[in-house]
Amino acid sequence: MTPLREIFNKQKSRIVTETEHKTLNRLLQQWQSTLGDNALFTLSGINIQSYFSDEKHYLYVNNPSNHHMTLSMANYSETLDFGEHRIELPTPSVKSLVIHWNGLTQQKPLLTPKIPFYGVQMKVSVRDNITITLNGPYSGASSGVLRVNFIPFHSFKNDEPLWQLPVTFAPYESKTFSVDKLRGLKDGVLKITGEFDVDGEPLQLTKTINL
Repeated sequence: MTPLREIFNKQKSRIVTETEHKTLNRLLQQWQSTLGDNALFTLSGINIQSYFSDEKHYLYVNNPSNHHMTLSMANYSETLDFGEHRIELPTPSVKSLVIHWNGLTQQKPLLTPKIPFYGVQMKVSVRDNITITLNGPYSGASSGVLRVNFIPFHSFKNDEPLWQLPVTFAPYESKTFSVDKLRGLKDGVLKITGEFDVDGEPLQLTKTINL
């Protein structure tokens, strides 16, 4: 079997001749016959990743080969040609994928969290008090300040904050803060602001609630 390095070393240009193309196809068939289904991803170069965006679950699929691939999951099947593709997964998300490519078949489990993680987020709820939930980043040391202001409807004056607190949070960490400052507040806007340094990058998150 001719090594790939020897074929490429003989090339005088980036253009693959018909003879070289036939040689590469013959090698591919030999490797495919020898290695079987386990060689699907190695021979095809196919890359499949799952991710969340806007609270939806997607697949990123890159097929760099000249052969089309078929992606099957649950009651869904799609044929994908060369290039990059984004596929929205059904809810509830499937547990595994079946990939067919050039006569080979491979199953790929989807290792996705039960609770999607979207990076740094600040969620606020108001009942008897103010509850602020802060989710940490994907990576890096992070710190900043949480601040609560109240702006009356009849005035644009922004007084001193009702409450503020310096915070630190680690990757994938979730912290909850309870603020008991609602007594007597009405006819105005409650403004909750988080100003952070997230892994060296500035980030400001703001929530407003009418009282």
